[in-house]
Amino acid sequence: MQQFITNDGLVLEIAGIVLAVLSFTGATNKIERGIASLRDWIKSFTPVLRGGLGDFFPTPQNLKRFGVSSLWTAFVTFLVTGFALYADPASRDWLTSNIDTMMRFERWQLIALALASPVLMYAAVNFVGFIAGAAMYVGFSAVWLVFWGLSRPPSGVMGSIGLAIALAGPAMKALNGA
Repeated sequence: MQQFITNDGLVLEIAGIVLAVLSFTGATNKIERGIASLRDWIKSFTPVLRGGLGDFFPTPQNLKRFGVSSLWTAFVTFLVTGFALYADPASRDWLTSNIDTMMRFERWQLIALALASPVLMYAAVNFVGFIAGAAMYVGFSAVWLVFWGLSRPPSGVMGSIGLAIALAGPAMKALNGA
């Protein structure tokens, strides 16, 4: 136990005091409800978590429901990325030196790119939204689970355990004569 209690750090004592304060004030229930509402909001905001993989693919119904916002998000994302790349001198030099190579498109290639880009942007934005939404949902679920576990016993039990943890470090130091 002495390895966890260092002479220069108060991490264990601070964690015990925080645990005691959260438990004695009943804040764990409020934090648990707040995180649960954030988790539900993320679930309702992320189409894949709400309706399964059917909301992920660019079907005509999904394009009607999410297409405009997805395309607007993709446009702003590409605009900001383009400005960021152009602001960097090394990438600006690369872009200006390779512009002739990039502009040698045939007419059919430009038409194919114009036709495919809305669907590709929709898929890219939904894929990024799927990854970000799922990661945030899993993260909020893990934090919610901690606060759910802390709020289950009566407030005095977790508060007493927290005070015992907070006092363990000074007690060990006093027993060792430090």
